[in-house]
Amino acid sequence: MSLWGKIEKWHYRSKLYALAFIGFVIVVAAIGFYVKTFGTAIFEDQEIWGQFGDFLGGTTNPILAFLTFLGVLWTISITYEQFNNQKSRQDAEDTDKRSLFFFEQAKLGLEEVYDMLKDQNNDRVTWIRAARDLLRARNLGESITVKEYQVAYRLTEEKIRHKLYLALSIYDPKTHNRNPLPPQFFYGVQNWDVVRPLDDVAKEVSQTTNVYGISIDQTTPQSNIVPLAAKSVIAIYDFLEYPADYDDPLKTVENWGDNWEDSHGAHEGAKRFVYHVTHNTAIGGKLFPVNKK
Repeated sequence: MSLWGKIEKWHYRSKLYALAFIGFVIVVAAIGFYVKTFGTAIFEDQEIWGQFGDFLGGTTNPILAFLTFLGVLWTISITYEQFNNQKSRQDAEDTDKRSLFFFEQAKLGLEEVYDMLKDQNNDRVTWIRAARDLLRARNLGESITVKEYQVAYRLTEEKIRHKLYLALSIYDPKTHNRNPLPPQFFYGVQNWDVVRPLDDVAKEVSQTTNVYGISIDQTTPQSNIVPLAAKSVIAIYDFLEYPADYDDPLKTVENWGDNWEDSHGAHEGAKRFVYHVTHNTAIGGKLFPVNKK
């Protein structure tokens, strides 16, 4: 039994013990009252014992019966409360398990999406499957109700979002910038890095009508549907954008202020940069001071 369960059990028992103690005090008080009123003859004359019994029964029985009734009600109340507490704990455990399951499955789904697209392929079937898995994973993420797992899922989304951004962009070693994939890529052609008019690319991948004889000895060649499905592209690239209701934790970070001269150690370069970039702006090769109100 857990510590909380032991404390709860002691708490319930203490209430019943309190009722028993009250009953005991009432009986002792009744005896004391009788002795004080009628003297100690009861201890000397056995004939008075019947009288004493009638007095004690008539005095204490109604009270003890009432206390017994209270004890029964209290026991019922305690049993009901224990049932509710147990049900609440069970519901909380079930909710936690469901959220954990949804989080783990959503995480696996997002990682699978990245694995399918990380090699920068432009295969139509792969992109359709990746888009479907992405949408299913995000639906699972929305089903998470436990706050801790919600936070963990959002962190996973941000991680995969960044990795997909790197996978679906082209690094230019000359400018050190990352450029978007060209439109030719999404038409599914192999030489997508060659700049050509999109009209020509569309014609190149257009379907042709071929007539084949049907034979039991061989299969009929299938049409080569090359371009990516537009909705699969939209689903993937919508995910790359941060949602409109994104709660950026950077908003809570306070500025360092203007006292960069007192910076030491690892902060020196960073504080000088922050001060300079927040007090100046460069446009067209010229530097202008920022008017800070």
